[in-house]
Amino acid sequence: MGTPDPTRVRTWQAVIAIAATVIVVSGCSAGGAPAAAVHAAAATPPPSVAAAAATASPVAPPSEAAPTPTEAAPSLVIVTPMPGGADKGLVVKLVAKAGTWSKRSIDVPAGERWHVDIQQQEPPASHVVHDFTVETGHDASQHIIETPTFGTGHWTYAIPALPAGTYRFLCTIHPQSMFGTLTVG
Repeated sequence: MGTPDPTRVRTWQAVIAIAATVIVVSGCSAGGAPAAAVHAAAATPPPSVAAAAATASPVAPPSEAAPTPTEAAPSLVIVTPMPGGADKGLVVKLVAKAGTWSKRSIDVPAGERWHVDIQQQEPPASHVVHDFTVETGHDASQHIIETPTFGTGHWTYAIPALPAGTYRFLCTIHPQSMFGTLTVG
């Protein structure tokens, strides 16, 4: 039997560490399920890898510890449009062409309705559709406004008043290339 591959050893060490974490977390929150039952389902490495893992140097713990059960979960703020906002006729013009928006930033006043006027200039034969969505951000994002999908042509949508803040606008069909910052102030 040859020397175990160090990469495979590290892989199995990581698998064992993850399995141990699952066992600990399950034991703390399983509501009475015995930890041994969870442990029995953990993956067992082949004997040669297990022996090498036992003699290998320990792996450094991750720099960020998992939250303990006593820590509070982060709060989630739900943003809703503001009913009854004044409509002063503000129109923001956007062009959708070649999978991008013509603007990367939009500024609108807080507490007022506004309109987005979109010229969708993708070739009609391409059958490309887009939408216009306003969301709270990347992590745990909440879609506040989302238009129906639209094809080539001219489209205008009334956008309800929003509270002051920084939001993200995007096409949810092409989020990697069609996005920008909406500043409501």
